[in-house]
Amino acid sequence: MAGRARSRSPGRKNKNAVTSATQRRSNVGSLPKKVEDQASTQQRKSSSPSSNTPHHSSVNYSFVLYAMLAGAFGALSGVAGKLSVTDSVALAVYFRVATFIANGFCTAQMWRYYLKALSLGSTPTCQVINTATNFIVSAAVGFAVFGEEVNSLWCLGATLVVCGLGLIVSDPGVPTPS
Repeated sequence: MAGRARSRSPGRKNKNAVTSATQRRSNVGSLPKKVEDQASTQQRKSSSPSSNTPHHSSVNYSFVLYAMLAGAFGALSGVAGKLSVTDSVALAVYFRVATFIANGFCTAQMWRYYLKALSLGSTPTCQVINTATNFIVSAAVGFAVFGEEVNSLWCLGATLVVCGLGLIVSDPGVPTPS
């Protein structure tokens, strides 16, 4: 009988077949043992204080770019608005219409990027970045396009405003992005 296969009755199940099917169901979606061991070892290394690798937080600082874009578009909106209402007979109507449309576009982009920055960062931080960028772009464009004077008193005033807003941000009660 040792060489012959044993016949089973139709109602009787193979114990090994049931066990292996149960094991397959429990292993669905799980990692092989070697991969699990490597992942847990790597996790222990990264969380240990003696690890030589620097631990970087996962804070998303893309709100800084969006706040800067909002400030720049806000300044450009002001420039386009100023160009569209300049008291000059020489400006043609189509130029006034074009600058008026540019004003609307820049204003829309300013709000778009400012709201995106606010959704990713804290409100006071976004406000400081937005205001500082707006001052810088306004000064540069005002000097280049309108020949406005940007003297040391203007720079001092702009710096004081930005520093005042910076004091608000440095308040420990201000929430930081998570």
